[in-house]
Amino acid sequence: MIHINYRVLDAEADGQARARISVQVLKKARTLFGRSARKELSQHFDADIRLMATEIAQRQVNPTALYEAGVKGIWEALDTYDLERLRPGFREYALPFIRQQMINARKKLG
Repeated sequence: MIHINYRVLDAEADGQARARISVQVLKKARTLFGRSARKELSQHFDADIRLMATEIAQRQVNPTALYEAGVKGIWEALDTYDLERLRPGFREYALPFIRQQMINARKKLG
């Protein structure tokens, strides 16, 4: 079962900025031994992935299965993100990848 913390979402809606993802974390996550950086990166996206999984599941599939697909979307985005340009920000860049992975997973599961 996926738990959504609505207080966090309300705080974000009130204009509180999310923590920016540092370039160092992105660079380290790309390396072979960047497991801790990848874990930190997935924690940055946790609330987004949970909310998106619940939305995309539409009571057709288990949102937990979509969550795993969303994490795969982060790694796909990381592989193609241009660390030199840094525009758009990684969060904005990765969210469409996450959504697409979840939609593909829902099609396969449903």
